[in-house]
Amino acid sequence: MGRIGSISNDASAYPFLHATAVRGHDWQAWNDGTRRAGTMNHRYLVAVFTVIAVTALAAVPVAAQTAPRTPWGTPDLQGIWDFRTITPLERPEDLGDQAFYTPEEAATLEREAVERDIELWEREAQRTEAGGNVGAYNNFWMDRGTQPIETRRTSLITDPPTGRFPELSEVGAERAEARRAHMAEHPADSY
Repeated sequence: MGRIGSISNDASAYPFLHATAVRGHDWQAWNDGTRRAGTMNHRYLVAVFTVIAVTALAAVPVAAQTAPRTPWGTPDLQGIWDFRTITPLERPEDLGDQAFYTPEEAATLEREAVERDIELWEREAQRTEAGGNVGAYNNFWMDRGTQPIETRRTSLITDPPTGRFPELSEVGAERAEARRAHMAEHPADSY
């Protein structure tokens, strides 16, 4: 029976503890702080094993996947790619054989890119005549990036080592000339 100013050891004085006593907890040991050390609640064991099982099973589908392939057997790289970088596709000719920017050069390029964007953003609107050049009114939608790629390469092309498109072969040059001739005769047939 409960007494004022003291704690009763009678579990019937605490009806909410009945379910705890039924589960095997020793109310007296809990109350006086002598609960057995080293016993682990089964709920914690179940939780730990559940986490381990889910983690292990989540890795199985990833390991079983194979990269999609093109009909000719190379990896299929179709998809949506992020193009935001100030690194040009081809290495500028003035860089010669320089494959990477120095950290200082990369920082300068980043600063210039940010300044360019700020200038375009803050430029005063200009009126244009019908049919004239509308300027950079769409610059808001352009995201050209403000940083070179992480490796600080001077071009996105890595092979050949010059960082530039190789010269066309004779067959490639003939095809390009045929395409140019066709487009000159059919300027509206783009597809």
